Parts: sequence; C-alpha cells; structure tokens
Amino acid sequence: MRDCGDCTACCEGWLLSAKMKLYPGSRCDHCTGSGCGIYNERPETPCRSFKCSWLLSQAGLPPEARPDLSGVILVELGVWGQWSVFSATPTSATMKDWTFTWLKSFCLDQSIAILFTDLEVIDGEFTGRGQQKTFGPPDMLAELASAGDADKFWNLAREATRF
Repeated sequence: MRDCGDCTACCEGWLLSAKMKLYPGSRCDHCTGSGCGIYNERPETPCRSFKCSWLLSQAGLPPEARPDLSGVILVELGVWGQWSVFSATPTSATMKDWTFTWLKSFCLDQSIAILFTDLEVIDGEFTGRGQQKTFGPPDMLAELASAGDADKFWNLAREATRF
C-alpha cells in the first residue's frame, strides 16, 4: 500500500461532504496543507472510509497519478457491464490537459470507463453545478449509447464525489 505523503487533495473540498462542510475549493478545517491535523482521530465517515484508488496497489496507477500531482482524484465505483468504472474528480474547475490525455490512454489500455464532472465557474466562484461526462473504450461507449440500463451507469457517479 502507498501512503498519502503530502497529498491533501481529498481534504480540499473537491469531494463533497456536508458533514465536513466541504465544497469545491473549500479546504477541511483540519487540513494542515501537508496532512490531517486530526489524522489519528479522524471520523470514520467520510475520512477513514474513503478509498483513493491511487493508494490501492491493485488499481495499477503510476506514481504521477497521485491526486496532488495529476490534479485528479480517482475512485473505483464498481462495474457496469464488463467494465470497471472509476470516477475522476478534478482538483480544479477542469481537468489538466496532460491528465485528461493520460486518463484516456489508461482507459483504453485497461478497458475501463471514467466518469467525471466539469465544474461550472461564474465570476471565479463555483456554482455547485457541472456537466457529467464519460470516456472509455469504444465498445463501452457504444453500449452506453444503446443501453436500456444507461441510468445504472450514470448513477454510479451521482454519489461518487459526495461523502
């Protein structure tokens, strides 16, 4: 298993939490900027139960995919059809170009689907709205376009960034 090191992306408000009063760009009160000030006493939900895919060796993510380096928090959501589905939560309004390029390649190489949301910003402020998007292997996208159970796919992500 890996450790977070100096990464605090999950504590910076990109993953939403009413309990911790987190919203895009709002850092948790306990985040020191280099870790958690209450790490040993942190709550089960949302903190201890959160599973960052970069930390999990079975996800096969390279070192540069660490959220503070890549600008995206990856979480495995489950399976839809024959594809594993991950959420990719940008740590800014939009995903970095090189990260987006790398994720598309990773999807094709691993035959997985990625769900993500481009967050809406008006006058420099996050509105709380965004546009949900996906990418993945061509056969997955074709099945999604014709699937009668496409709602099951989109529902995997509805709560992915809320904890």
